Amino acid sequence: MRPAARERAPGRGVPQWVAPRRALLHWVVLLLPVLALCSVAFCAGAAGSVTIGMQLEPPVLDPTSNPAAAISQALYGNVYEGLVQFAPDGSVAPLLAESWDVSDDGTVYTFHLRHGVRFHDGRLFDAASAKFSLERGLAVDSVNPQKSRLQAVRRIEVLDGETLRLSLSRRSGSLLESLAWGSWVMVSQDSAGTNGSHPVGTGPFRFSAWRRGDALTVVRNPDYWGGAPSLDAATFKFIADPNAAYAALMAGDVDAFHYYPAPESFAQFAADPRFKVFVGPTEGETILSLNNRRPPLNDVRVRRAIASALDRKAIIDGAMFGYGTRSFWPRRDIPTVSRCRSSCRRRVMRDAAVKSSRRNWPRWAFTPSSRTWNGHSGWTKSMDVMTST
Repeated sequence: MRPAARERAPGRGVPQWVAPRRALLHWVVLLLPVLALCSVAFCAGAAGSVTIGMQLEPPVLDPTSNPAAAISQALYGNVYEGLVQFAPDGSVAPLLAESWDVSDDGTVYTFHLRHGVRFHDGRLFDAASAKFSLERGLAVDSVNPQKSRLQAVRRIEVLDGETLRLSLSRRSGSLLESLAWGSWVMVSQDSAGTNGSHPVGTGPFRFSAWRRGDALTVVRNPDYWGGAPSLDAATFKFIADPNAAYAALMAGDVDAFHYYPAPESFAQFAADPRFKVFVGPTEGETILSLNNRRPPLNDVRVRRAIASALDRKAIIDGAMFGYGTRSFWPRRDIPTVSRCRSSCRRRVMRDAAVKSSRRNWPRWAFTPSSRTWNGHSGWTKSMDVMTST
């Protein structure tokens, strides 16, 4: 299971969570936003409000029009919901669609929708709403960041108020996984155009306020189809500086921190009796990309030489204090650091007629990026820190 590159948060590739232990009933670390955990499993039985730290602020509040990961981190599963969702084990589970049938040839999907679901603006969610949401994302002028994932969809039909049928031009084994991404949440016909600043969905929380540069607040949806959440409200506090994030956590100014940005402080958290530390996997990746359109990097031998020279463990230890695992390569013919030492790399560089001195390389040769998938992927480790009170 791999997220689309544009939905991956820029910056450090290993997400961390910091949350109050008093709220901990169940901990899930895959694809689920922190507030969804608070409302459904994480903070069951809790009351009042919670403040959650985030390093990145969403540029807009509509995940169907912008690929920024921070949008879904705050709103997916909380304000917005899709037809299906990812379960903790990575499988696809029902959400607004209670069930679905797939034809024997794999080209027709029939979704059976939940009864009585309403958007926050009062409009009934039905098969017509689902058809509108999907066709809006597939429109010619659509800027949906995951538009290409549903290109196999040929026709969308409303069979009745609670039954939707998708007909495909070819089999698409990833269709259900694609529908679980935040880019394909269900939106209301009446409010879709203003979701960028005032989001309206079907989730357990309603949008309340967005103070740009400061915080985003959502409040309990008492009419939620799955039962009203225990929390009254939640505030996502935007704290970009790692030092400020650490200070906010230690001072108790935030109750949780999503994608905690300072792995160097994990040892201190682990040694502090006020905190309990959890380590788990995540699908996040941080990538050092090469501009292979410019010489000398347009020579595959040079790129292979660079790949063989990288000590990935040293990079993980130096950049993330060991909290990460090296990515794997689908291609097995690329020499690794253990198989191709300096003499091998010099030979490759010499054969490619490129000087090995890095000072002769143009400044634009290397492009650090965590938003471009260049042929390799893997699992990283995340650190989860709980405070005791």
